[in-house]
Parts: sequence; structure tokens; C-alpha cells
Amino acid sequence: MLSQIKILLFTLLFTLPIVFYAISFSGGISNEHSRWSEFGSFLSGIYGTFAFIILAYTTNLTRKQFKIQNEDNVFFKLYESLQTRITNSSISLDNVEYTANQTLKKLTEE
Repeated sequence: MLSQIKILLFTLLFTLPIVFYAISFSGGISNEHSRWSEFGSFLSGIYGTFAFIILAYTTNLTRKQFKIQNEDNVFFKLYESLQTRITNSSISLDNVEYTANQTLKKLTEE
């Protein structure tokens, strides 16, 4: 249903300027080059604006996605760093060196 609404909205946005031009500047298909030039200028102004708005929207969307991706990368790098520190850590008790795994095992046994 949502995709049908999007297609309808896109179709309206695409055809409405052409209908508006036809109503405002009545007349059929012209054989004059200057009339086609005026029509092209009108459409380029309308569709150029639409294209700019769409470009700004997609640029903003891409920026947000990169920001989220960057936050995820920072989180996983910090997590990996913490895992490495835990794995490589050790503790000395009574002149005996215990690795992280051995320490956790000893703590759970006691």
C-alpha cells in the first residue's frame, strides 16, 4: 500500500508541472523552436528543483548512515580493545602469576 502511494505521489509530481504548463499557456504541440525552448526551460526549472531537493535529502540520509556506522565501528573497536586487555591481563598472588582465565577460575572456585 505504501509503495502504491509513493508511485502515485511520484506520478503526480512528474505530470503536474506539464499539466500546469498546458493549462496556463494553452495551445497544442507547436512547430516553433522557441516554444519548445520555453517549455524546456520551464521543465528544467521545475525538475531541477526537484532533483536538488532529492539530492539534498539523499545526502543527508547518507550522512546519517555514515554517522551510525562510525558509532558502531567505535563501539566494536572499544569492545575488542577491552577483550584484548582482559585476555592479556594477569595478576600476581603469593608470587604466582595468574592469567585472566586462571584468575577467573580461581575466583569462582573460592
